[in-house]
Amino acid sequence: MKLIKILLIFAVLIVIALTVVYFSLGGIVKKSVETAGPELLGVPVTTEAVQIDPASTAFKLNDLLIGNPEKYTQEHAFKMDTFALDVEPMSLLSDTVHVEALVIDGASLVIEGLQADNHRDIIKNIQERLGGSGKSSEGGESSGGEDEPAEAKKVIVDLFAFTNSELVLLVDGTEIARVDFPEIKLEQIGSKGSGVTIAEAAMQIYSAIMTETAGVLTADPEILKKLGDAKLNNLGLPSIESLKEMGEDTLNAIGDLFK
Repeated sequence: MKLIKILLIFAVLIVIALTVVYFSLGGIVKKSVETAGPELLGVPVTTEAVQIDPASTAFKLNDLLIGNPEKYTQEHAFKMDTFALDVEPMSLLSDTVHVEALVIDGASLVIEGLQADNHRDIIKNIQERLGGSGKSSEGGESSGGEDEPAEAKKVIVDLFAFTNSELVLLVDGTEIARVDFPEIKLEQIGSKGSGVTIAEAAMQIYSAIMTETAGVLTADPEILKKLGDAKLNNLGLPSIESLKEMGEDTLNAIGDLFK
């Protein structure tokens, strides 16, 4: 009877311990994100809350904010409703973490400047983290840098998805356009070799988002016109419409001379 009581007490203590660990994990992950994020990106990174499913090792970060470099007008470059990560549990104990799915949903991607200058600065920070190259070799091994520690944890990402998002374009602090962003899917990041570093994976994902951004901006004639006007304004020149009107007025004046 005593043995049964002891076992029951022991079981209760285990449950209590697991409960404490479970509720502590969210805070640990949150602190890790808000510490490692700025080290990688060179800008503030915050998240409102972290949800963890211990049965499947799934992590969900709510209201994840990636800040802007200091010289820009907006507080953030990225705002994500959810950042969900599904990890193979046993891989957390190995040198290469196997991420089965990484999904960013409901993001607001803020572009500042005629050439996405704020994101260029963030990408530059990642490149510096990689030792200046920002690239990985064909086999997935780092080609970049002597600064990258040899023992750095690596990752393989089966699927990356960027869904239900929008793009906001600002020039000189003024909003030029706000459009829906196409869905992006990348598969098998780092799978050709023994994985890639977190910085290399971030660079591949970031590059895909920026490539799609260029496509979105150049596909809309109205956005191109506004970008052209903003460029002319930076040069101290009239807008495209004003130049067109000036040209028409000049042609009319020349025509009047021959009447």
